[in-house]
Amino acid sequence: MLFNSLEYLIFMPMALAMYFALPARHRWIFLLIASYYFYMCWKVEYVYLLIASTVTDYVCGLRIQRTDDPRVRRRYLYASLVLNLGLLFTYKYYDFLNGSLRGLFASFGWNYPLPDLGLTLPVGISFYTFQTLGYTIDVYKKRIEAEASILRFALYVTYFPQLVAGPIERAKNLVPQLRQHFEFDYARVRDGLSLVVWGLFKKVVIADRIAEYTTTVFSNPGAYKGLQIWLADYLFVIQLYCDFSGYTDIALGTAAIMGVKLMENFRQPLLSMNVGDLWSRWHISLTTWFRDYLYVLVGGRRASKARMNLGILVVFLANGLWHGAAWTFVLFGLMHGVCLVAYYALRKSIAAGYRVTGLDRLPRLGWLLGNIATMLVFMIGGNFFRALSVEDSWTLMRNMLDFSGGWLPLNLYRYPGDMWITLTSLVLLYATEWLGEHRGLGAWLQARPRAFRWLLMAAGIFLIMLLGKWDAVNFIYFQF
Repeated sequence: MLFNSLEYLIFMPMALAMYFALPARHRWIFLLIASYYFYMCWKVEYVYLLIASTVTDYVCGLRIQRTDDPRVRRRYLYASLVLNLGLLFTYKYYDFLNGSLRGLFASFGWNYPLPDLGLTLPVGISFYTFQTLGYTIDVYKKRIEAEASILRFALYVTYFPQLVAGPIERAKNLVPQLRQHFEFDYARVRDGLSLVVWGLFKKVVIADRIAEYTTTVFSNPGAYKGLQIWLADYLFVIQLYCDFSGYTDIALGTAAIMGVKLMENFRQPLLSMNVGDLWSRWHISLTTWFRDYLYVLVGGRRASKARMNLGILVVFLANGLWHGAAWTFVLFGLMHGVCLVAYYALRKSIAAGYRVTGLDRLPRLGWLLGNIATMLVFMIGGNFFRALSVEDSWTLMRNMLDFSGGWLPLNLYRYPGDMWITLTSLVLLYATEWLGEHRGLGAWLQARPRAFRWLLMAAGIFLIMLLGKWDAVNFIYFQF
């Protein structure tokens, strides 16, 4: 069930109405049923993988907590790791690795006998796998207590607003909230609906409209050059951001109506001034997961500089593979890891350069230059993220330096009006980002009269209905 589908626009208000109509002590049971129904609307049989992950980590968490024997604790931690990562590998990475080995054997003229499995990737498996693994590791590290009720733990794993595309929640944040009883609150419902409307606007008005342009270019990279590719790269960054943060806003807004505060997943990343800043603002729940559970093992802030750099590269290789089972994603992660290592190595020199040139006394100009450089890195990374193959990504990289291809192919939009809608939406998007960064968007809206806030929401709904692309296009991160 997609957030941008008629089914969800029926399901969400019905689920929320039933939630508040039930006695407080029974609401969590209803949420659990609704969450399983929400997931099974996609593919019923894959709910068994969700149940397997839930039962494994519930049992392992309890067993770890009930003993102080380090060998037994490690045994159950490893059991959780093996089963969860084993399922993730089988469904997401087996065919990728198998195909890579087949190609390697073929290059030597050898026969490779193992067939692909051809399994459909279960929606959300990367998200809920990391969420349940984080729980087990936190119990092992004695950061939290194991959940005694398997049904309440199942609700933590399957909570429908964030089940299939995050944020990747931590048990210490979500589990206590799912135990609380929240009554209907006008201000909370208003703020939650505002987030849902804004998220839906970003998805169906901005991201899905831009997709017409980017899909045309990335599907045939050899046909475009120079500014044509630069524009496609820039628009893809906007598309990716509006698509994923749009989902996140709908998730946060839906949860907020019920009184649950999910963790922040984006913090105005379009305003980042360096690559380090970018990754502190983009997909925060994933980057902090890798920091807390992987980086501390391979690098860590107290390690030597060489090991810290190695840790960053390992984390970003894992980050790239998390996004998809393809060499393009490996290159995407490696590129960002190298850029981050380079930034940390050069940031003192960059700061010194700002002082020498006087840019430190012109903070807005310094920010603009840093933001442009960061966006260029993100745009080039998009060539790997979006390309259909490694060959296509190299074609894009080569052709973007060839400026003989003419001016921008704005006629790739199906209708001329779409170009102007996109440009207007971008102005609105950047204005909202700026307000969120410098004024606090929530505080700014709170300071406006109630009539203005409701008028703004009504205008948003009207624009969504009038300008939205209602083809029920999958969210990009559903494939991960």
